[in-house]
Amino acid sequence: MNYNEWGNQYLEEAARLKEHLRPIREQAKTADNETAARLYRRIALLNEMYLECIHTGNDLLRHGGNEWQENQTSASTCLATG
Repeated sequence: MNYNEWGNQYLEEAARLKEHLRPIREQAKTADNETAARLYRRIALLNEMYLECIHTGNDLLRHGGNEWQENQTSASTCLATG
């Protein structure tokens, strides 16, 4: 099993999730209360998936001998705006 390849796949999925979150966050800012509440629940779920992908990808890369960590500022921003 190639842990590096597997880890990179998780990190690529994390990047896709992060990009998918951007328009949903913008939509939630201008939505009515009920719609915004649904969107924020969706954002929370997707953000949890994003963080799990980052964590799992890094663990797999560590197992494979390399470590990649996302910029801490980006991770903090993701949590703060979610």
